[in-house]
Amino acid sequence: MDLKGSAAAVIAAITLVSCTAQGGAPGGAATARRDFPVPTEGFVESVSTEKGTEGLTDIPTETESAPGESSVTEKAAETDPVPATETTSKPTGKATETDPVPATETTAEPEEQTAFRDMSPLSVEYYMTPVENYSFERDRDIEFVMIHFSSNVKAKPTDPYVVDDIKDIYLKSEVSTNYVIDREGKIYCFMPEYRCAWHAGVGTWKNDARLKDRMNRYSIGIELLAMGSESEMLRYITAEQYAALDEGLIGYTDAQYEALGALLSDICGTYGIPRDRDHVIGHQEYATKKPDPGELFDWNRIIN
Repeated sequence: MDLKGSAAAVIAAITLVSCTAQGGAPGGAATARRDFPVPTEGFVESVSTEKGTEGLTDIPTETESAPGESSVTEKAAETDPVPATETTSKPTGKATETDPVPATETTAEPEEQTAFRDMSPLSVEYYMTPVENYSFERDRDIEFVMIHFSSNVKAKPTDPYVVDDIKDIYLKSEVSTNYVIDREGKIYCFMPEYRCAWHAGVGTWKNDARLKDRMNRYSIGIELLAMGSESEMLRYITAEQYAALDEGLIGYTDAQYEALGALLSDICGTYGIPRDRDHVIGHQEYATKKPDPGELFDWNRIIN
């Protein structure tokens, strides 16, 4: 009996089994198992003044800002991991652009999906580009509109509503919105409607499990260039700074209400959204730590 030959045969068999179990081939390197990355809690963990974000009010965060600190920390921290069975065409390196699917929710696309348009004809295009870097693809029907306020009051208290300044802060902070309405009622489209802007952040609405921390998927965000009451603004500026503001900079203008009303009619009519307080909501109602649009906003002027 050839013992050396038998031993060699056994060793070869063991080697074949081992390589096959590791996904490799005899005589070649084993193939490493590819795991999906562990998703983060949101696309921005903490945006500080180091990113040029000082001054902008109403950037959602889970922690409160004290007067004198940056008011920009986190805009839309949807927890959106992609399960191993789902693929995405999002740009590499943007782990937070992915979409989490809760265990109770199926990953299948809706049977019927609305065709999403670029923007309202009432607006002018002023996209944050590339749009893929500041939003994710819309794959759910639009059911809600969320109202916010924004300003650059910390950096420019006497001139806080320059649209270019607001856009620049958004770009640096990696946050976004679909529309911005300036003090004269001009409507700017920052992000097309077929993209989910990063505006809602973490929150809940009407105990709907679909919407928990995922409102961006189902909503259009509208920012009004405005400021709230003193108590609402103390998270951004001091009482002395607020008292020194020109009164004309506080609250909302007639032109903004008119423009917002027209834009809501257009959006709600296009997507079949009821124009009521269950579907047109304030940021503070979804993310209860937020102040906007605040007590100075007159809902009766936009809800039928």
